Amino acid sequence: MERYEKVKFLGRGTYGEVWMALDKKTNSSVAVKQIRIVEEGEGIHFTALREIMILQELKHPNVIQLSDIFYKNSNIHLVIELAENALNDLIPKLPEDEALTKGLMKQILEGVAYMHENSVLHRDLKPGNLLVTKSGEVKVTDFGTAKIICDSDAPKSTGICTLWYQSPELLFGTKHYGKSMDMWSVGCIFAELLSKHPFFPGNSAIDQLSKIFNTLGTPSEDEWTGMNYLPNYLPFSASPRISFKRAFPKASDSAIKLLSELFTYNPSKRISAHDALESDYFASEPFALSPSEISSVINNLT
Repeated sequence: MERYEKVKFLGRGTYGEVWMALDKKTNSSVAVKQIRIVEEGEGIHFTALREIMILQELKHPNVIQLSDIFYKNSNIHLVIELAENALNDLIPKLPEDEALTKGLMKQILEGVAYMHENSVLHRDLKPGNLLVTKSGEVKVTDFGTAKIICDSDAPKSTGICTLWYQSPELLFGTKHYGKSMDMWSVGCIFAELLSKHPFFPGNSAIDQLSKIFNTLGTPSEDEWTGMNYLPNYLPFSASPRISFKRAFPKASDSAIKLLSELFTYNPSKRISAHDALESDYFASEPFALSPSEISSVINNLT
């Protein structure tokens, strides 16, 4: 489409390329996500259709916004707002600052709470799927594996969510999961913001579970009722829970409490995004940085 002029290649995904482009109508920069047709005559891959459908419905400051769709050279192009930084690239550079971490977490949770209120599971929350704009706004992006849920008890696909951010119930092969699986991923992101590195970097489902249990302690049947009936359940040797105060020596008591609530084994007892936003962590000083304050920090990093 003549309205958009490619400026800079930003990256390559599973189904195509992403470019920064100039919107000549508004004279503003946008991102254009090019989605390849799977095979000539067979249409667009279903994950692309799902992403388009969900992005058309979600309108929130912390969810990436879709502004246009066009067809060119046998490819579908999604025009989305430009967010210059991926959180996974920023995390190693971020200063130790509780107010900054709170500001980022608050926006992440607000985006997730909005999605969950609208019955959308993201199913692959991770720092690489969280973008930060120059103005300091966090944007949840990449909805290729997202799902609209009308019945939370209905069986769903397995094999979703990047391994390091998968909840234990997914690792044990459940097909009956809900919004709490996203909240475990949020816990992993929170731990990564606190420690500046991935918290559970497993290399297989069993190794991932071992890393989780060796950190959080092996769950008991009383702690997680029904665990041993999950499809891929395997017993693990008993391990004690490590001290979060030792693992995160600079974290406040309220941060440790919220992290523990996100890392609750029983999905039905895991904290929701709405309740996490109401936690003592955000109600106590130092208060969360605003987007403009986050912008100042980020712009000083580059």
